[in-house]
Amino acid sequence: MASILVIDDDPAVRGLFEQVLQSDGHTVHLAATAAAAYDVLRCSPIEIVITDLNMPEGTGVEVVSVLRRDFPATKVVIVSSEASEYDPLQVSPLLDAMVVLPKPVGMGHLLGTVHRVLACH
Repeated sequence: MASILVIDDDPAVRGLFEQVLQSDGHTVHLAATAAAAYDVLRCSPIEIVITDLNMPEGTGVEVVSVLRRDFPATKVVIVSSEASEYDPLQVSPLLDAMVVLPKPVGMGHLLGTVHRVLACH
């Protein structure tokens, strides 16, 4: 299974994602801010980052930019309430994310997305 980093400023979202992803066999790391996420990325090999777009300290766009520069093999899934305002086919290439999911996202949809992203080499 995969090592996944969930970045979201909402502790309820982080906790729910952690519970669901761990129950599926994944190793889950959590970060509430972009700075905390960078600490995790420097210390642990991460296969997938699931990030929110809007956070009080650093945005998901900044996180994706750092990932593409410093961790280009890491796969990115964006989960955001703002994602519903954009066409995922336009936003995904712009942010170089594999998937853009609007919040609220069903946990079955999240797991299915993680499985599909892992299948893409």
